[in-house]
Amino acid sequence: MNISDEILTALEKTESATVSDIADKTGFSKMKVSAAMHHIISAGKAFHIGEVPISKSREVNLYSAKARKVQRLNFEKQSWLSPLMQ
Repeated sequence: MNISDEILTALEKTESATVSDIADKTGFSKMKVSAAMHHIISAGKAFHIGEVPISKSREVNLYSAKARKVQRLNFEKQSWLSPLMQ
């Protein structure tokens, strides 16, 4: 099993994780995990699903092995007034 496979396996065992979380679970350095995540994402095996704040001024990327589902709002027609009419 190569590094990318081990990282993907660790990611699949959780709903979402940061590079730091994955590094802690696998024992790989954050640099190796970060580089492998770029490869895994470009292969379509994992997804960037958002950011998580770690301080008042810093956020880190959040990853998942499952794609985030898009929330659809069923408006008949949207206009610039739509937010005002709720």
